[in-house]
Amino acid sequence: MRDAIPQGTYKVQALDRAFAVLDLLGESETPLGLAQVAASLQLHKSTAHRFLMVLERHRMVERTTNGKFRLGLRLFDFGNRAIEQYDLRDRAQPHLRRLVSRPRRRRTWRCSRRRASFTSTKLSPRARCA
Repeated sequence: MRDAIPQGTYKVQALDRAFAVLDLLGESETPLGLAQVAASLQLHKSTAHRFLMVLERHRMVERTTNGKFRLGLRLFDFGNRAIEQYDLRDRAQPHLRRLVSRPRRRRTWRCSRRRASFTSTKLSPRARCA
């Protein structure tokens, strides 16, 4: 659980542990019990329980009918919002420019999402991107 933190990086142990719980549940193929979470993260059961209860209250994790924990659907909501806010076109531009930096090359980048618009950008070596 104790990762090396680069110098000058803020460390909030409670947040680091909460994200470790989410990472663990996200990597698991099946829901995990309290004892499994505590043992995997080298936490006391009471500490793991408190984290799970807070994450459950915020719908970041949910409990199955047999009392085990899995990721909650609020994370799905966050993921959808992140995709909506993410400007893939701006992120792709530097890579696309590098592709067309060779003479006489032309590249097309296309992006489409379900229930969203289609975007196409064509660049040639001399083209400017707006």
